[in-house]
This record gives sequence, C-alpha cells and structure tokens, in this order.
Amino acid sequence: MMNFVGEYGHWIALAGAIIAAAGATATQRYQSQEQARHQEELTGLYKTKSNELAALNDKILKYVTGGDGFGYLHPLHQGAQLNYFLRHHGDYPIYDVSVRVYDISQARPGTPVGSPMNYGTVTSVNEWLPVFAVPHSTAVAGLERQYRVEIAARNGVVVQYVRLQGKDGGWLTNAGKILRGDQEGQALAPRDDFPKDEIK
Repeated sequence: MMNFVGEYGHWIALAGAIIAAAGATATQRYQSQEQARHQEELTGLYKTKSNELAALNDKILKYVTGGDGFGYLHPLHQGAQLNYFLRHHGDYPIYDVSVRVYDISQARPGTPVGSPMNYGTVTSVNEWLPVFAVPHSTAVAGLERQYRVEIAARNGVVVQYVRLQGKDGGWLTNAGKILRGDQEGQALAPRDDFPKDEIK
C-alpha cells in the first residue's frame, strides 16, 4: 500500500490540488454572484428611497409655497347687494394673500378701488372671505362696470376680470375669466359651484 501511495502520490496530490482549486473558484464565483445580487438590491433600494424622498421634498415645498393653490372671487347675490368673496381652490393652502381691485371701466381705467386687502393664509377651511359688495340700488340699466382683481400669494399672482351690467334694478355679473399671471397667463378653473356667467 505504501508502495501505491509512493508511486502515485504525485498524481493524488495533483488531483487534490485540482479539486481544491475548482472548489475555490466555485466559491469565489458564488460569492461574486451574491455580492452582485446584493449590490443590485441595494441600488434598487437606494433608487426607491431616493424617489420617495424627492416626492416628499416636493410635497413639503408645495405646502410651504402654496403649490397649485390659488384664490379667486366668487360672486353671490345676497339680498339687496352683489357680494364678492375670496375663495380657495387647490390641494395646498396659499400664504401671504393680498387682494387689489382696480376699476378698468372706460371712465376710470386702472383706478384702485380702496386699499389692498390682506388675508394672510387662505385654505378651503377659512374661505368665503368678503372682498367687496355692490348695492343693487346703484344699478342703472345698460350701465357697465369692469374690474381687474389681483390676488397675490407666495406662489404667484392670479388675475380675475369681473364685469357688472345693470339690468332691472340690479347687477348681473361675469367673473369667470381667471388667469395665473395676466392676459397671456394660464387659465384657471374655479370650483364646480362657481355661478354661470350672467352677461353674454
């Protein structure tokens, strides 16, 4: 037996070395594949968390700036007068809100109507804030008034054009032209309960 090991020992050692090398290579390949798989999982996790964090930062920024929120005037006939109330529309509150009303009728183009009105923060909870009222007793058939209303907030300025027309001892109104910015601005739609235009 000793003779067999002595005679074939170098072959046995060689076979053992080949088996050990194959095992080491297989182990190394397996570890490399596992490391690559873990790296891929981590990369996917980092990407997912990064996207979640970016979305959260975007939402926080919208809450700070006002996001898509905007204010507009909502006309409402109440008793002997036509009232205009500040309302809110959008998913986010609007901040540092101030309203300026200008008479842009032909007789008095660009004349401010009163002082700027400051409302602070406006949300869908604290809306229906009075801006101005026009007594029906001042209406004269055929008389027309036009106003440009600027509603400034932290996230920009909304401009609304309001028309009044005297008819049958009261005022008719058209206040549906609402733009983010000015004449070239993005048209904005008020809430669904906004009244239909009374002036054609």
